[in-house]
Amino acid sequence: MAKGKLKLPRPPQEWFEKVVEHHGLAVLPLELNVCLAAAQLPPIHDDPGDRFIIAAAKLHDLTVVTTDEEFEKYGVTVIC
Repeated sequence: MAKGKLKLPRPPQEWFEKVVEHHGLAVLPLELNVCLAAAQLPPIHDDPGDRFIIAAAKLHDLTVVTTDEEFEKYGVTVIC
């Protein structure tokens, strides 16, 4: 939002809480094991936030919803 790339109909916290509730999602904490796994990933993707998502997906055997083609190179299941 700060860069103007994302526009939300509500303040970020309110929007996020509504999306999580509406879709019955679980929010995973950024734990040490995810941080360490992200640091050990091959240098395919340079966005630290995406590397945390990839590491969490691999550790918890989760599917990631993204259009970023780099994610599949890490062996995670992706839905576009």
